[in-house]
Amino acid sequence: HSSGYREGLKLLEELDSRFAVTVFTGVPPAADQGNPKLRFGSFRRQGNYWSDSAGESTFYTNENAIDGIKNTIRYCHENDQPLAVIGFGWCWDMTWHNGPGGELDPVYKVHWAGSSEEGPDGDQRWGLDAGDYALTGNRVCMDTYLNAVEAYRQFCREQGYDTVPIFTTGPVDGYEGENGFQREIKHQYIRDFVAADPGRVLFDYADILVHNNAGEKYEFTWDDGETPRKHAQIHPDNSKDEVDGTHIGREGCIRLAKAMWWMLARLQGWNGE
Repeated sequence: HSSGYREGLKLLEELDSRFAVTVFTGVPPAADQGNPKLRFGSFRRQGNYWSDSAGESTFYTNENAIDGIKNTIRYCHENDQPLAVIGFGWCWDMTWHNGPGGELDPVYKVHWAGSSEEGPDGDQRWGLDAGDYALTGNRVCMDTYLNAVEAYRQFCREQGYDTVPIFTTGPVDGYEGENGFQREIKHQYIRDFVAADPGRVLFDYADILVHNNAGEKYEFTWDDGETPRKHAQIHPDNSKDEVDGTHIGREGCIRLAKAMWWMLARLQGWNGE
């Protein structure tokens, strides 16, 4: 799913050359001082080489992952490639590998789903906080991800780096019904956490894709046997003409790119006018 960010940026540049971008995976390219462009990529410093991707097991589910991302930030700064922004491009981590199951959450009246590769309890479904261990048997939860990003923020402050670790929401394609509803709860949990501190930054991938260009929100309803419960789903306008490898349509990818430029510009001091 993270390729939707990159493909969208390339499509936007085709529509308007002012939004010039160098998209890459793996080794970060050097800045072109004569023709400055946004550099945007999928990469991670792993030991002595560059990897072209990251997943839950290398971003937040274990201490080695967290050390690895900190090392990536540090290496880039020490080698004249300072990062402006770093974030996690979710795949279906909130919904796949393990469907809704375990014990029913007494607060949200839902069963949790998801994957947690290389977490302390293995690849298991997961909930929101430490209390959900009793329901899932998994110490990984949404707080694990949130705490990891907070750790990156603290690391950057302590080291004096200008890098902004951002929070993100995830995909909204596929996984309907109870699985889609528990995914919606997880997305809202991220939003609420970010909103509690004005210093936190959210790229709301999910919200961008559940709306079309007319501002219409697309929702499904899951009936839990007692109550119809709505959850957001990718808008059909954002699914049409799927861009290869992204699980998203052309218009959805472009919407992601426009939002990315907006966020990056604001972080650089643009006031939005």
